[in-house]
Formats: sequence, C-alpha cells, structure tokens
Amino acid sequence: MAPNTIYHLFYIPPFNNSYEVLKLLKIMLIHWSDRTKHIRTFEILPDQVNLFTRAGFWPDEFRCRWMQRPTNHFQVIWDSNLTVKCPQIKEDETGAKRFLNEDEIAWCDFNSFTGGFEAVRRKKSSLEDFIPKEDPNFTNETLIQASTLIYDKDTGQLIANCRLCLIKQQYTVLALCPLTGEEGWLHVC
Repeated sequence: MAPNTIYHLFYIPPFNNSYEVLKLLKIMLIHWSDRTKHIRTFEILPDQVNLFTRAGFWPDEFRCRWMQRPTNHFQVIWDSNLTVKCPQIKEDETGAKRFLNEDEIAWCDFNSFTGGFEAVRRKKSSLEDFIPKEDPNFTNETLIQASTLIYDKDTGQLIANCRLCLIKQQYTVLALCPLTGEEGWLHVC
C-alpha cells in the first residue's frame, strides 16, 4: 500500500473478516493519498471483486490483462459429447460484419454473465445487450479460426464460446464464457 495505490491484498486462512480489514485500510489509504487523484487498485483476484466493490472501489473502464508473449500450443482433447466449431462471419451489402449465429452467442453470453459485476458495470441486462455487434470488425481470418464455439452434441445447444479479436493491434480474448454448470468438458495436454 502506498499513496493512491493498493495492490495484492491477501489473507492467511482461517482469517475471514476481510471486509472489515479492507475498510480500515481504505481509511488509512484515503488519509495518505492525494485526494485530487484516483486511488488505483492492482492484482485484485476474481473472488475479491465483490469485496472491493462493497468497500467502495470501482474498476477502471478497461481492465484487461495483456499477455507478455505468445502462449504455447496446447493439444486439446474434447469430450466426445461435444461439437466444436469456429464462428462464421457474414458481411451485408453495406459492408457491416456480423456473426452468422449472433443470437445463440448472445444467449450464451447473456446466461453466463447477466447480473455479474461486469454486466452491471457495462449496463448490460437484456439479451439484446449481449448481441456481439462490434466483434467481427476487430478480427481477421486467423482469429476467427482460433475462436471456438462449443455445442452439446445431444441438444445442439451452444454451451460455451471463446472469441478472439484485435484491440489496438493486440490479440485479445474478447469473451470466454461457459454456461454455469458446464464443467469437465475439455482437457489440455
């Protein structure tokens, strides 16, 4: 902790009164900090997001983690009850690009994220809010082939998707959303 900065907050189990400690740390941090500048938080673990928001912290508008180097190639062995596809993009007469199956992608994203912190922060609450309108404009053939749609073979339902795009000429995971309860369907070697 330093003026206008707090990061990497962790507790040693079995301690579980983290909210009270964070409130006290916040009081100290405000006292030490320059009140004309934002207080920055770093390295907030996913299970701490609600803790920090309850204490009055709010994430920056853009909170992506950037890879420092390309990842290794992994051999993925999918369960036999799944169908794995790449998304397809269509272009209309005006040149606008859309995902061919944007409705089912929106449904998958909606059911994965609705009511969650990011959805609330971005004011996404309806199915229409999750339609991926901008995604294809920030992609290329390589990224489309690397993106994945995962379907339940028995029901034909899209149960997960991972879409990749370019943001400021950097490869970015735009969405990674398995539906709740869908676990154990991929093994990485």
